[in-house]
Amino acid sequence: MKKRKYANFASTPVRFINHVLDLLIFNVMVLIILYSLGILVGLLGSEAWIDSMIETLDGVGGSILGLVSYLLYFSVFETLFGKSPAKFITKTKVVDHRGEIPGWLDICGRSLCRIIPFDQLSFLFGQNWHDRFSNTSVVYDD
Repeated sequence: MKKRKYANFASTPVRFINHVLDLLIFNVMVLIILYSLGILVGLLGSEAWIDSMIETLDGVGGSILGLVSYLLYFSVFETLFGKSPAKFITKTKVVDHRGEIPGWLDICGRSLCRIIPFDQLSFLFGQNWHDRFSNTSVVYDD
């Protein structure tokens, strides 16, 4: 791992707050989308379509869609803004080893690392796997 240029790393409690807030924001966004789709389907009178969709998304299909949505949430926000919605609130951002906003491939790698089992717990041991493997860091915004 390359030496990082930044010294203003986000603290562990702030990283934890980012994680909790992003989970909350992600779930609220999913609920809004699902309720909106439900209203739209109700207005269009396509109950058979929604029943078919529910059967498809029940089980593995829903898990895969949820995982892809979760990865897209981080990839899109961190690629476009250098931060997820929670990082806007905590005034932190993602940087690469040069202290710059990482490129799209780095962010995608960072997002993919989030699905490593126990990645969310790795910060308790000072590892931050999705940072370490993607050569990124979370720092306080200037």
